[in-house]
Amino acid sequence: MGSSVGTTDVALTKENGQTVHLIIRVIHCDNSNKGHRGVTENATALPTGNFLERLIQDGQVKIDNEGTGETIGHVADLKIDNVTDQPVNCVVPPMVLESKSEKNQDYVCPKSETVMIDPHGTATVPVDGVCVARNKPPVGKGVTGDLVVNTGDPNVPQNPDSHIPAKQARDLVRICTSKYDAADKLQKDGNFRDLPYHDKQKQKDIVVQWSTWSDPEISEITGAPPATKDDLKKVVYKQVEEKGPMTPATRKKVDQGIDTIFEKVELTTAKAKDLEKPDQYAQAEPGGGTFEISDNQGQSTESPPPQTQEKPKKDKKKKKWPKPVQDWVDKKKAADDAEKKKKAAQFDYTYAFHTFCYKNKHYIELLNQRDAAKEKANAPGATQADRDNYDKAKREVEKLEGELDKEFKQTDDGKKEFQKVVDAEKGANQAQDAAKEAEKNLPPGVDKDAVQKAEDEAKKAEE
Repeated sequence: MGSSVGTTDVALTKENGQTVHLIIRVIHCDNSNKGHRGVTENATALPTGNFLERLIQDGQVKIDNEGTGETIGHVADLKIDNVTDQPVNCVVPPMVLESKSEKNQDYVCPKSETVMIDPHGTATVPVDGVCVARNKPPVGKGVTGDLVVNTGDPNVPQNPDSHIPAKQARDLVRICTSKYDAADKLQKDGNFRDLPYHDKQKQKDIVVQWSTWSDPEISEITGAPPATKDDLKKVVYKQVEEKGPMTPATRKKVDQGIDTIFEKVELTTAKAKDLEKPDQYAQAEPGGGTFEISDNQGQSTESPPPQTQEKPKKDKKKKKWPKPVQDWVDKKKAADDAEKKKKAAQFDYTYAFHTFCYKNKHYIELLNQRDAAKEKANAPGATQADRDNYDKAKREVEKLEGELDKEFKQTDDGKKEFQKVVDAEKGANQAQDAAKEAEKNLPPGVDKDAVQKAEDEAKKAEE
């Protein structure tokens, strides 16, 4: 138990003349040798205490971690040891938990929590988050020491085992936080009632997870390919078939459920874009994340770092491979980049089109009618007439979507987004053709996989 004694406003003047006000809350603690936890009550309230990374940097706490084997929800436990003779009020901020070995999943953990740790005491903090690297396994249950904290704070030196630059870590936290917010909002408004899951937390988990995995911006950062509806179908089919072979009737019902899930995933993604917040450090970090962190001599961070980052990169490429191999490497990279750009353009078009649809009152009415018909068709004791009504309602939605798509393509936004898709698809096709031609010119015996692996390792080293 603890009771608030009072608060003190402390004004600190920085070297640049800026005044910072700290509100210090004094709490009388009645328990010893325990960690006391509290959660920030709302998004606008600033947590009081010292941030975890700074406490680690200052040697006031030591940290260990343990995986849970989960991809979303309770993904890890942080064990924080206070090694000082004074109580520590530790703020565990929103962060990325990175796999130090790079063999396991990285997680974005969007919630902040404050923990009071007594002198030489220990606090175990359960951390909720979402996996952002679908192509890797989760950190196993009970596995310790594989996760490192990355809050993206440009004012704190990055952990040497971190592989995600500070700015990208902040981007991941921003994007994923908006997905959690979108899921909360959509569920509150009744948009998830026709999902094939009755548990409300499960509903939010599945749309947040697949919205995260299918987001091209996240895939650009993590290197994992964006998930598709077919990927979701493979996962669901596998889960169902583990319980026995699917009959045609079961398969049809499962496919309907998959359609609904992915529709809600896309709806969550669209809503999240509306709720996404700007980078709080955008103005303070003109030169990019890691250079401000490593440059602690007070020198300018704008000119030298970018120059030293780019030039060696090009020199290494010119010296490393014979010309035919280097030509293939460059063209394959261009093709990969063009493919990502194409998927991003397709994603942007889908998002813009759905936003356009949701402004149409009749479209919303048809969606509600279809969802109600689906619920009735899937209920115990449903008749063939119920199933026919659902099929009819679904066709009505698809018909209107086709009409709205034509209308959308006549709007300024629709023309712009559709042209982006056309241009991106053309660019991707041309880049793929160029890469295939370059591959034909490779000398006999060249191990393409080994070359690509070396390129990937060099890229990671430069980052």
